[in-house]
Amino acid sequence: MGITRFSTRAATYEVIINTLKGLPRTTIDAAWGLTGLFSLYAIHINCNQLSKRYPRRGFQNVGVPVIDSEFVKALGPQIPVATIILLEHIAIARSFGRVNGYKINPNQELIA
Repeated sequence: MGITRFSTRAATYEVIINTLKGLPRTTIDAAWGLTGLFSLYAIHINCNQLSKRYPRRGFQNVGVPVIDSEFVKALGPQIPVATIILLEHIAIARSFGRVNGYKINPNQELIA
C-alpha cells in the first residue's frame, strides 16, 4: 500500500490503526491488491454458501483416470514427438547455461 513506517510486530489493533492512518499516503497500486483480496474472499464466501445450499455440486466424481486402449492409440503416435521436443529443450537450456555460466538440472526442465 506504499506505507513504509510502521511495525507489523505491534498488537493487531495498533497495526490496523496505523494502516488506517497511512491510507491518505497510499499509491494506486494498492487498488489492485485490495481488489484482488476482496475478490478472493468474495469467491471463498460464495463457494462456501453454495456448497451448503447445494451439497451435491462440485467434484463428486473425481478419481483415478481410466486409461483404455482408445486413449493409448490416440496418444501413442505423439510420444516420439514429445520426447524429441523435450530433448531439444534441454539441449537449448544447456547451451544457454554454458554461455551464461550456470548449470542446468534436466529434472527441473522436465517438470517445467
